Amino acid sequence: MHILQHFRKNDLLQIIMNTFSRSLKPIFLTLVFTLTFLFIYGIIGTSFLRGKFYHCDQAPANSKLVSLSRVKDSYDCCNFGGDWINPDRNFDNIFNAILTLFEMMSREDWLTVFYMAVDATSVGSQPVENSNPMMILFFLPFMIVGHIFIWHMYGGVMIENFNRARDKFYDYALMTSEQRNWVEMQRSLIEKRLKIKIEEYNTPLKDFA
Repeated sequence: MHILQHFRKNDLLQIIMNTFSRSLKPIFLTLVFTLTFLFIYGIIGTSFLRGKFYHCDQAPANSKLVSLSRVKDSYDCCNFGGDWINPDRNFDNIFNAILTLFEMMSREDWLTVFYMAVDATSVGSQPVENSNPMMILFFLPFMIVGHIFIWHMYGGVMIENFNRARDKFYDYALMTSEQRNWVEMQRSLIEKRLKIKIEEYNTPLKDFA
């Protein structure tokens, strides 16, 4: 009971709860759109980059390993004492692709994945710098739409609904109970979109026209 009384007296808490309730539906729709966007891009990324992020990892303690410029594929890497590894962020399957793209959308170390894709060659081959520049056309539109538009859409939804809830709350706070009832009645009429049916009467003037 004390918590409810405190909640009713705290204007900011009421505004926050109203913002949260108003934002559930638009955030859900935005989330569905985001997952669809990531799924489509994930399928495309998997078809182009599956198994191509593997690379030879140098082992400083191993004296057999020579310059990576001499490593052409996984066999050379193993022969020279290196480790043929795959990074955590890859496009080997749709699940990893979606997680990788979601992390890139937040701009969390997205350039690392970008450069790995641009350097990717073929499955089992050592990456070569700038050997796959066409991947720029894949990631550039993704970052523009994903980060600039979709990622900031969530914050925009919350800010817009917060402003609406705040304005509605303070407008109501200055009204009397009769004024609030009148406003609610007007809003319900607008939402129902009542249509007034005008009956037509046949008159001599109408027949003449």
